[in-house]
Amino acid sequence: MSSRRRSVLELSNAELVSAIVLFASILVGFVLVTRDASGASKPSIEIEQCANLDATCDASHSAKWQKGNLGQNNALYFEGQSVPYRSVLSGLSTGQTYAVRIEWDTTENGKHAFDYLTSFDRTEPGADPCAIALCSGSSDTLGIPLDPKVSGAGVTQIGGQVFDLWGGTFTAAGSTVPNTGNLCGPASCTVTSNPSGYSLSGIYEGSSQTSVEVYFAATSPTAVLAWGGHIASRLDWGSGNSAVDLSGSPYHMRLTALRCSDFTNCSTGNMDLSLSTTAVVYPGQITIVKEADVETSDEFEFTASTPLEGFVLVDDGSESNKKVFDGITDFQEYFISELTSDGWDFDSVDCDLVVDRGGGYSVNGPDIVIDLAEGESIMCTFKNTQVVSTSSTTSTSTSTSAPTSTSTSTSTSTSTSAPTSTSSTSTTASPPIVIVPAVPIRPAEVTTTPPSTTSAPTTTEEAVILPAEIPSDSTLPSTGSSTRTTSVLGLLLLAIGGLGLVLLAIRSTTTKERNS
Repeated sequence: MSSRRRSVLELSNAELVSAIVLFASILVGFVLVTRDASGASKPSIEIEQCANLDATCDASHSAKWQKGNLGQNNALYFEGQSVPYRSVLSGLSTGQTYAVRIEWDTTENGKHAFDYLTSFDRTEPGADPCAIALCSGSSDTLGIPLDPKVSGAGVTQIGGQVFDLWGGTFTAAGSTVPNTGNLCGPASCTVTSNPSGYSLSGIYEGSSQTSVEVYFAATSPTAVLAWGGHIASRLDWGSGNSAVDLSGSPYHMRLTALRCSDFTNCSTGNMDLSLSTTAVVYPGQITIVKEADVETSDEFEFTASTPLEGFVLVDDGSESNKKVFDGITDFQEYFISELTSDGWDFDSVDCDLVVDRGGGYSVNGPDIVIDLAEGESIMCTFKNTQVVSTSSTTSTSTSTSAPTSTSTSTSTSTSTSAPTSTSSTSTTASPPIVIVPAVPIRPAEVTTTPPSTTSAPTTTEEAVILPAEIPSDSTLPSTGSSTRTTSVLGLLLLAIGGLGLVLLAIRSTTTKERNS
């Protein structure tokens, strides 16, 4: 009986040890299963974006890091800028490797939203992903590769952009890491590239999303990963191809996966944040061009209303003939006028709405009024013609000369003659008459006739006036019919007088013969 009890006791002790071992195994298994199933100890992850209206998301404004969507009431960004994002991971195991997948909406109906990733502080230099004492010190960085889809479309991406990480180090490409979780399928994982290649879902020319994964090893239970989303610009994609032509909230950034080397159930779900078009301002642009009919170094001065400033253009074949006012965010009327330029005539102004967003313009001579709307671009060309100088000189010279020279030779004391020579007034346009000093008057030539009681002939010599040039036919004195009539009448009188003398002589001879 007693031996039998000892056997039972011995068996009971063995069974007790076995039961204890079995219970411990069940307990450990239960803890492990419960830990993965409940998620109480597995890593957690979240995403936040920077609401920058009035102040950026720095250490003094940590509440500017928001898990909600951004709109005009809490954010203000311009096309071409970058929105800062941060992902906070907690519950990490030091030395374990983690993979985070980031995805963003690339295109919507062929129009570009976030076209690629950048550094978080590219356009918000004061942003601090470590705000609320989540992290400190310097970060580890990982270069962001250029997206071949963007480059293939002819768009130049901003280079030198990086992911920043606090509380961990980025895994080197080609590294092999042990895996007991869902980082990969096998017991070890090889990180081929870090970050991974870009993955596109959807149709790039239609609606699409792009994603990329980054790998890191934790050096702290909490890690912060930061990057930026580049707002597509019309300068890159052309008018009508950016989100300025979309409504609603076309800008989406999300986390779609978290994988861990030490947990089999790491996940994120779909953590999505959006940015409304009302939080993005699309600046306007005014371009003024000078077009002269000939290239010149002359300056053409313009005045412009505030906040624009006056400027000077030179159409010398270079870019000096163009003034561009870009980044305009005050959407109002602007007045621009060209001032008068010596040696140039104003011709016209031609304006073109390169991007029409509902604004307009009016032209009044060299003055234009531009009603600039958001996102609008207008170009106005001022045209001028050079004034051709002409030489027109009218010279009027009046020369009046009345020289009188009388030379008298008298053979008798009964008759004198005083002829007078007067040159009439002459008015010509060009060339002017030059009066040359008269040549010396030669001694008068004397004609001697037999003494007579009827006349005492005299000779007269005049001073000579020489013109500067040989006179043309138009300057020669005219010979009218009145002059010829006077000459004929004189000859007729002489003939009658001569005939009378002959008759008197005949009568005198006849009388003498009769008397004798």
